[in-house]
Amino acid sequence: MRLLERTLFVKFTTDKDIVAAGGIVEIVDAVERGLGLRWQTIQDLVSVRSRAVGWSAARQELSQQWLQGGLMQRVRNVWRAPTAVGGEAWMEIAALNHPYSGTLMTSMELRIPEQMVAAREGVDAVVEVARWCMATFDPLYLHAHLTDDHAIQNCLDEGMLRLGFGVDAATLDEDRPGREVSRGTFRYASCWLTGMGVPLLDRTDELDRGALPGDVEPFGDAVLVRLYDDPACPDEPAAREAQRALRKVMRWEELARAERWTSGFWQRRG
Repeated sequence: MRLLERTLFVKFTTDKDIVAAGGIVEIVDAVERGLGLRWQTIQDLVSVRSRAVGWSAARQELSQQWLQGGLMQRVRNVWRAPTAVGGEAWMEIAALNHPYSGTLMTSMELRIPEQMVAAREGVDAVVEVARWCMATFDPLYLHAHLTDDHAIQNCLDEGMLRLGFGVDAATLDEDRPGREVSRGTFRYASCWLTGMGVPLLDRTDELDRGALPGDVEPFGDAVLVRLYDDPACPDEPAAREAQRALRKVMRWEELARAERWTSGFWQRRG
């Protein structure tokens, strides 16, 4: 199918400025080490004329550039690496002002081939990378899920589902338990791994943390929730029920409705 990626997606976001403190290199090294990758190239996506260059050759100069560049740097780079199972892993790290709030957001988006989590060792490696992100930085949120499943859960066009993903819309749950709604700097979604920082947890009044489903691991006042064991099995009934349970406890729909008219035009379309 034309839109299938066959990848696992991880996204981590914080509103802290971690670039000047060397946070970019920390993330690059941690992901490389944790997943057994070797980053080959880096490309600057802020400059329209930039080309990919070798990471090992550029590492020293760029590390010093970020450390000496001061606060609130505007950074967006993508790293690429071949993987042992074939295909390519890529990671984008960006420190940019959010278009609606103006808040400086630092995010990491990682895509790795699904085959890397076909074995238990690969699943454990991704979980450890997520745990490292939660423990090292002050998170807003972290999400890890199959890229295609998340896209299917959020696609409302029957033709696109059929031609792009090979899915009959009638076979999907009406409530789409894995759907996502974004409001301002927050991304409300119930995923295989769902990390929630204090600013996100505080949006649900009188939250009963004991009611959170799945395996819940605290990181200070933040939490990392593992809703189901195997990221490759989101269609299992227990996995969908866990997604629904997290949505209910966190009141995603209620928050989305309450904030609908305080966001920008494109947010209101959500």
